This record gives sequence, structure tokens and C-alpha cells, in this order.
Amino acid sequence: MPTAASTSLEAQTLQRLRRPPGTLDTLRDRVLVGLVYSRAWAALEALVCRGSKAPLRPFLGVGDVPGLDSLRPNFEAIQREALAVMATREVPSFAELEPGQARIGGDRNWKVFALHAFGPVESNLARCPETARVLASIPGVVSASFSIMRGPKRVPVHRGIFRGLIRVHLGLVLPPGDGPCSITVGGETRSWAEGELLVFDDTYPHGVEQGRVGERVILLIDIERPIRAPYRWLNRAMIRAGGRSKFARQIRDRVRRGRRA
Repeated sequence: MPTAASTSLEAQTLQRLRRPPGTLDTLRDRVLVGLVYSRAWAALEALVCRGSKAPLRPFLGVGDVPGLDSLRPNFEAIQREALAVMATREVPSFAELEPGQARIGGDRNWKVFALHAFGPVESNLARCPETARVLASIPGVVSASFSIMRGPKRVPVHRGIFRGLIRVHLGLVLPPGDGPCSITVGGETRSWAEGELLVFDDTYPHGVEQGRVGERVILLIDIERPIRAPYRWLNRAMIRAGGRSKFARQIRDRVRRGRRA
């Protein structure tokens, strides 16, 4: 029989996964809401979270997630590789990799150089050997990329789809200026800093304010939430199911072929 706490957690999960009004822009969105943001999915997610070793809150501490110790000491090497990638001007936009997400990134001011996409992107990792080495030292990497955002730009509030992942940002390059260069998650706002980490749960409503002229660059990583067995096994099964979805396959195909959508 479910406890009051687990019932409350499921109710919170169901409420959090509902998109704000007016965001179902495409037929694909509506189908995704019907199939993925279903009560069954939310109930499974709530079950997974019962075993979470990390706090269930918008922002987490670096120490709440194992395996992140190698990021800060290697900041400069990762930064150099990100700048070398940017210099080639061959980085696709977020909209080109995920054309169904035009509401949050429908222009060329947000670019993404994918390193992992439910599996390693070998050709891109080969161009960034130090970053590849660091990522290999982190357990449970599901996706990773250099996220390059030219400002001024605002990313409207949106939500991730699965609480079994935790998102990590390593600040690499911040444009000068006094304008905001920050992310708000669940009502809490934090600013990026070069060489510093932000760790958060992207299923809380979150949005970005990049109010400075120039490019903000971060290393963005999605990793498995640390979870106790047997809930960990369910979490990994759900992540594998997501990686086999048509949506994930299409992203991998665009990344690996370098195709403009």
C-alpha cells in the first residue's frame, strides 16, 4: 500500500510534468504529452525517486552527485577544446538538432556541439580528447555537449521529462558585462561562473537569461541520478527506453551525420 509520502511525491511529480499553457506547439508535442507525460510514466518516476541518494530539490550541491571531482581541475583544458570547436564555425544550432523545440531555441543564437547522445559521439569526442577523458571518468553520463549561447537571448521556462537524470553545467566562457547571465530553476536563480559547477534537476520549471552581448559557453552533462537498488535498476531501464525512442534516434542521426534539420 502506498504511504502518504509516496502518494504526495507522485502528486508533485504529476503536477511538475504538466507543461505550461500554450506550449504544445506541434503534433509531436501532443503525442509526447499523451505517451510520456502519462500517469503511468509519472508513477514510475515517483517510484524511482524513492531510492534517490541525492536530494529532491531544484539545485543540488556538487557533493550530492558522485564523480564530478574531475571537472573543475580540468576546466582550462576543456575550455581550450570548446574554443577550438567554436573557431571552426561548424556547430549546429539547437533547433537544427531538435526542430520540434522551436519554442525554446528556434534561432541560430543557441548552438550545440554534442559529445554524448545516449551513447558517445565518437567523431566529436575525437576532436576533444581531454574533454573525452574527463567525461569517461564520470559514471552514468547519458548526454553531454558544449552549449554555446549568443546573447542577448532568453530561453523561456520549460521542463525536462525525467527526474532520473541530473543536469550539470561547467561554466567555460562568459561574456563581459553587467547584464544577467543566469539560469532560474524552480524559482531559484544562479549565475554561471567560469570554472564553476551548477548541478540541478531540470524537471523543475527552468529558463535562461543571457542578457550580455557575446557568447556564453558551458559544458552541459546529463548523468544518472544516484539511486539505491532496486530502484536504480528501474531508473536505468527507463533511461534505456528513452534512448531507444524514435526521438532519441533522430537526434543521434542528426548529430552523427552532421545533418542540418
